[in-house]
Amino acid sequence: MISVSLAVIAAGGLLAAVIAWPLAAPLAIGLDSFAVLAVMGLVQLPLALALIALSTRFLPAGEVALFLVLEAVFGTLWVWLFLAEAPSSFTLLAGGLVLLTLALHAAWGMRRTTL
Repeated sequence: MISVSLAVIAAGGLLAAVIAWPLAAPLAIGLDSFAVLAVMGLVQLPLALALIALSTRFLPAGEVALFLVLEAVFGTLWVWLFLAEAPSSFTLLAGGLVLLTLALHAAWGMRRTTL
């Protein structure tokens, strides 16, 4: 099942890339970046989306949505750590608020199951 989802998502990404190609600035990125983009668009993104779709079998949809919010927070963190692009103070505050909310949700869920 996951291999079919992975193939469909990868094909969708490839179709989007083919449609967007003529609209892009000619050679706006170097050739070495195309390999990175190909791996991200044909492997990393489809795998992540397929795993998120698969996770709805085991988790309620609301909790899966919380993971998607967490992805945005950690995406900002990875850019900061690996590309040295510092986020604004409001971004850090919002990310901390999201992490606090998720931690409280998890603690409340664990407390509720033990009672």
